[in-house]
Amino acid sequence: QTGLPVATAVAAEPAAVAEPVSTAQLSRELDRELKARVDHWLQKGDDALAEMVKKEVKSISVHLDDVVAKAVEQQVRKQVKSYIQDSPEVNLVLKRHLYDVESQLNELVHKVLARIVEEDKYRMINAALLDSLDRKVEARLDKLQGRLDAVTSLERRQQ
Repeated sequence: QTGLPVATAVAAEPAAVAEPVSTAQLSRELDRELKARVDHWLQKGDDALAEMVKKEVKSISVHLDDVVAKAVEQQVRKQVKSYIQDSPEVNLVLKRHLYDVESQLNELVHKVLARIVEEDKYRMINAALLDSLDRKVEARLDKLQGRLDAVTSLERRQQ
């Protein structure tokens, strides 16, 4: 016996007389052949399926990495913001820094104002401004005095 199915064995040996093959033996050989072919196609299918699954897993993995990265970034920002707002240590550092900045600003403003006040141009402009204000006030007072005098003289005439 050659191990091939009966039909193949008969065709391969035309001059020989075929041995009688029982139905059970033929059934077993057909089962083995069928199983071998099914196993072969299942293996090919498994390989193709495994490759397809690997591609899908890789694609999903990349997508999941993006989703996880975004979620982590949002949570970190939220937690950092919460920590900064609620942290007494951070608030103390900020208050100290603000105090230092305000102190430096005040010091700078005083220096600039002192420098301006000491300049001759400032003194001349300031003196001219004060003279102008004096003249305007004197003119206004003279005008008011004139009106007051007019009212007082009318009142005297009416009495």
